[in-house]
Amino acid sequence: MSKQFAEGDVRGFRLLLTKLLWFAAALGVAGLGLTLLAGRPVLTIVYEPQYAEHVDLLLVMVVTASVTAIASFLGFAMTAARRFRAQLPIMGATVATTFALTLALVPRFGLMGAAYALLFGAAVQAAASYLVLNAAMRRLA
Repeated sequence: MSKQFAEGDVRGFRLLLTKLLWFAAALGVAGLGLTLLAGRPVLTIVYEPQYAEHVDLLLVMVVTASVTAIASFLGFAMTAARRFRAQLPIMGATVATTFALTLALVPRFGLMGAAYALLFGAAVQAAASYLVLNAAMRRLA
């Protein structure tokens, strides 16, 4: 990716990034499917029956993992595009969002509140990274 970006190959850079993002999304969809089909029995076998009551929490965490993977691939692409300075504010916004939502949601919603805080934090990271990359690709093109 770094070579593509440095050589001005926006099309190749975007194509590789798109493949990586689709891969992360596909893993998320597969994880959701597996969780819907076998989440309860797996939680019962691996842990104990009381954990199986939280299959809804597992579903949110699978979505969070997928969004986090997407944010990671976007972060790798930012590094390849040499957008280093943007990464610290993005991570700061991610941490601040997660922290604020944890304070707001956990007292009221417990574990599910924590899961949503993580999900929204990952979404902030992915969205901000996308905006930085989109601007970098427009400048390069």
